[in-house]
Amino acid sequence: MSETKKRKLTREEKRLIREAVKRARGTGKYPATAQQTIPYQRMSPDGICRVGETLYSKTIRFEDINYQLSMQEEQETIFAAWKRFINSFDCSMQFQMAFYQGTVL
Repeated sequence: MSETKKRKLTREEKRLIREAVKRARGTGKYPATAQQTIPYQRMSPDGICRVGETLYSKTIRFEDINYQLSMQEEQETIFAAWKRFINSFDCSMQFQMAFYQGTVL
C-alpha cells in the first residue's frame, strides 16, 4: 500500500476554497415556493416567460387528437395548421419542443 504524501495548501489555494464555499452558501435565504426556484427575468400576461437576454419560454396545453382516424380533409387541415405554426418561427430563432403524453393534474 503506497502512502500519499501530504502537503499544506498554499495561501492562494486556501483563498480559492474560501471563495468557493462562500459562493456555494449564497445568501443563506431559501425560496419559500416552487415558483421562486424558477429563474426568470419577466413574465408576460400572455404566459411568455423571458428566461434570458434573448431566450423565451412558453408552455402550451393542447387537446389530444387522433390524426390517423380523422377523415382526409381534416388531416389536411390539421397538417396545414401544424405547418403554419412551425413556419412561424424564423430560421435564426432557437426553437425546441417537448411533448408530455399523460395526465396533467
